[in-house]
Amino acid sequence: MKTILLALALIVASTSTAFSITPPSDDDDKVQIHCNSATGNASIVWSDTRIEFIEIVASNGQFMPTIPVSDAKSLHMNDLMNGTYTLIFKTSSEELYRKAIVVNK
Repeated sequence: MKTILLALALIVASTSTAFSITPPSDDDDKVQIHCNSATGNASIVWSDTRIEFIEIVASNGQFMPTIPVSDAKSLHMNDLMNGTYTLIFKTSSEELYRKAIVVNK
């Protein structure tokens, strides 16, 4: 009985390790954001071809829809209102990167 329990514990431990999810990295060099917080202009450039959508979440309540990027490699956002914006770079099924910009005019 102890042998069966030990074997079961090893299977559960190895299964939970195999399916662990690594959170998206903020330090990845495949996504670069250049923001001029005085003007509210931002340029976003990426080299990861898996990126299909950019979701923008504004802390000030401003509504911004998810943006399909198709084959684009950059996006320019001008005249943003003051606030913190979180940009989420995604495929159709997973989040790849998460970056934040702060605008304070």
